[in-house]
Amino acid sequence: MRAALQRQSLKGDVRCVWEAPGVSFDPLCVTAVREATAVLGFDSMEMVSGAGHDSCNVSAVVPTSMVFVPCAGGLSHNEAESALPADLEAGANVFAARDAGVGGSLRSRTSWARWLVRTN
Repeated sequence: MRAALQRQSLKGDVRCVWEAPGVSFDPLCVTAVREATAVLGFDSMEMVSGAGHDSCNVSAVVPTSMVFVPCAGGLSHNEAESALPADLEAGANVFAARDAGVGGSLRSRTSWARWLVRTN
């Protein structure tokens, strides 16, 4: 930022007013999300989020992981954020399958089909 100010011959300064350490989510929960995604046949990628999600605070109290869905243009944390109903459905189903233990990481296998979400 300082270099950009200097390049534009602008005056200003930058100071850090808040900083939060990174959070590592519970490996068992992350594995459960990975397994649920695979069992349901969805494409996935693991990513690091720099946003201060509620789950960062929750993870200090209970085992936690997150599921993201694609948003139009990659835009998130903005009032213009939008996602397709099918992507929201897929994300909800990953949560449901994860919680039902379909991959075996969190719980023994259960009948999880009743948890599937449909948007139509």
